[in-house]
Amino acid sequence: MPLRVLLPVVLFAAFADPSAAHAQARVMAAASLVDVLAALAEDFTVTTGLTVTIGADSSSTLARQIEAGAPAGLFISANREWADYMVEKANYAVPVRFAGNALVVIGRDGAAPLATLASLPEALGEGRLALGDPEHVPAGTYAKAALVKTGLWESLADRVAPADNVRAAVLLVETGSSPYGIVYSTDAQFPGVTRVLDIDPSLYPPVVYWMALATDAADADRAFFDYLTTDAAHAILGAGGFLP
Repeated sequence: MPLRVLLPVVLFAAFADPSAAHAQARVMAAASLVDVLAALAEDFTVTTGLTVTIGADSSSTLARQIEAGAPAGLFISANREWADYMVEKANYAVPVRFAGNALVVIGRDGAAPLATLASLPEALGEGRLALGDPEHVPAGTYAKAALVKTGLWESLADRVAPADNVRAAVLLVETGSSPYGIVYSTDAQFPGVTRVLDIDPSLYPPVVYWMALATDAADADRAFFDYLTTDAAHAILGAGGFLP
C-alpha cells in the first residue's frame, strides 16, 4: 500500500552520523511527492550506486525545519513561495521547476461523481471538506484559490477540516472523517478514495513543484539533483501522474 504520510522526525535519525549523511543524497520534499520520489530514488540508486534519504511533509513545515538546522541537500516545494524562502533564509540556490500537478475533488471509495464544483456545498451535507491547511500547506492554498474564484469560499470556510499536509487530507476522506476533500490529482489514486471531479485549472494558479539545491550540498545531493532533470526521471514522474 502506498505510504501516505512520512514524518521527518523519524527520518532524521538516518542523519545521526555526519559521515553517513554526506554519503547519500538528503532530500526534503512536499508530502505529495513521497511515492514518486521513492521510485526516482530507486532508479537513481540502480544507476549510480548512491542512496537517497527522503523526508516528506508540508512544504512550509520542512522549510521551517531546515531553517532550524535539519540537514537537507535538496528541497522540493509544492509552490515557489517556500522555495524562495529557502533561498532567503537557508542558503539555497535559485529554485528550478521540477514537475506539475492538478487539483481534484475526492470522495470515499465508491462516491458518485460531482457535476460541478458548485455542487460541493450541498453534497457535503453536515460534513466537512478536507484540505491541506490553506494558511501554510500549498495544496490548501491552491484549493482555497479555486473556491474563492468560484464564490464558494465564504460558504465553506467554516466547514473546512484543515490538515497538516495533503496526504493527511486524503486520510480524512479515506477514513470517513470527511465526505470530500480537495487534493492533488496524484493523491486520488490511493485505495479507499475516488476522484469525483477534476477542478478546472483556470480556477487556481498552476501547481508547480520547485527544487532548490543547498549551496553546501554534497556530491550525492548534486548528483540526484542532476538526475531529476533527465529524461529517465521525467518518464517516472509522468508514470506517477505528474505533469511536465
